[in-house]
Amino acid sequence: MKKTLLLCGVVALTALNFNACDSDEEDEVTSIVTNKLTSEFVEASDCLGSPFDASDESNDSIQPLFSLKNSQIIATFFSYTFDKNKGEILFTANNFTMGCDAIPKMDIDIKGDTLVVKPYDANTSEDRADCVCRFDITAKVKGATPKVFYVRPATMNDAEDLKTIDLGKESEGALYFYSY
Repeated sequence: MKKTLLLCGVVALTALNFNACDSDEEDEVTSIVTNKLTSEFVEASDCLGSPFDASDESNDSIQPLFSLKNSQIIATFFSYTFDKNKGEILFTANNFTMGCDAIPKMDIDIKGDTLVVKPYDANTSEDRADCVCRFDITAKVKGATPKVFYVRPATMNDAEDLKTIDLGKESEGALYFYSY
């Protein structure tokens, strides 16, 4: 009797173990199959002017993507729009400040439901201009559905840096990030 109970117990534990392994594999395969998100660079504006232009100081609607204070980013501004029919989210880095001779680009790294937005200068020349300009830089995520996504700039890594967008409730909005 004891041997029968022991054998039944071993069989039951083995079955649970195999079932747990199968469950993990199914979850992994499901996430790979359902995650069809891709991203691509769309466009960048021409220079929108210097962030230091006197004429811009009176315009409260101009908000730089970042300002430098002791080489630290202190403010970041992105806008987004979601086209439900196309399944696309357009992200724009608004008034991103770079050198006048910059080649503005933007990548969006997709990590599950987290979108890491990375505007950058693709100009690798060593001889650079000694001036700055503001640019609007746009990239898109394709394959999106009306659900919750978490967004952060590539320069910020903490959990509190994540902003939530619920594409089931809002199809457009603005995201502000601050670093002190």
